[in-house]
Amino acid sequence: MATIPFETVLDGLMGALARCRDLGLTAEVERSRFLTYHEDLKALVRLATAARGGDLTPQRVTDAVAHRREYVAALVESTHFTEIMRSLHDFDREILRPRLINVLRGPRLPADEDATSKTNSNGPRSTLFELNVAAILRDAGLQPELAVHPDVRCRVGDTPLFFECKRPISEARVAKRITEAGQQLQADLAAYASVDACGIIVLSLAKLFSPSQTPFPINTQRAAQDFLNGWLGAIVVDTERAWRPLVGAGRLIGILFHVAAVFVNEAKGRFDLGQWWIGLPLTEHPGVHPAYARLGEVLQASADLS
Repeated sequence: MATIPFETVLDGLMGALARCRDLGLTAEVERSRFLTYHEDLKALVRLATAARGGDLTPQRVTDAVAHRREYVAALVESTHFTEIMRSLHDFDREILRPRLINVLRGPRLPADEDATSKTNSNGPRSTLFELNVAAILRDAGLQPELAVHPDVRCRVGDTPLFFECKRPISEARVAKRITEAGQQLQADLAAYASVDACGIIVLSLAKLFSPSQTPFPINTQRAAQDFLNGWLGAIVVDTERAWRPLVGAGRLIGILFHVAAVFVNEAKGRFDLGQWWIGLPLTEHPGVHPAYARLGEVLQASADLS
């Protein structure tokens, strides 16, 4: 859970977009939803300045409530995009550039995504999530590689790990995406030269957590973490029919369930950005695969993982 001033999010986004321009993506930036987020963040900075100065009029509050969906999207996606550009800035540009081109596309709000549409595709945010996973791994001291199948791979100790990232757009599709990811990883692992390689499914559930892009009211960060933990735990229970057949099957060793959300800390009058994980080992009881256990340790050292 991180408390990030609006000014910091705005400055970070400006730097990330500048880096995209340096990569020759000026035209893509100018057409991007992130320029709209830039204006949303400037509006939030003005609101925060007014609040600090005692000039937060009823009309300003009404306007802020009316645009809360846009503000939440701007805060979450701009923060992730900034972290990605910071962590992966020195990646091979020929690998990073086409992915950034895709990330910069897409509709302003996740609710406007349509899996069958070219202009409002869910692909850009799915690619954003893949890059976010790579950035988190790198921040944890690992050396991730971006690929096609799997989406991301890295080595933990002596074990090559394959990560297949899925971002379901509805609750009805979570179980299906788990099954699909398991099948894809099994195929990727079978084609890979090393028999020591293992697979991990990574699920982003941010879109399902708050379809209306509404900030959740909290009084403490611990309350937000408990709320996220409980919500993710319920998803794990509800999808058992999909992941249970994967336990002990082949070289799949775990699933990571991820969610990111914005909370309103009513006690302190601020926004907090929460990013939370639950790990589900797929190895038979009583132990977990050593690479999965080590991955949990390094991630926990750099981010919130339970």
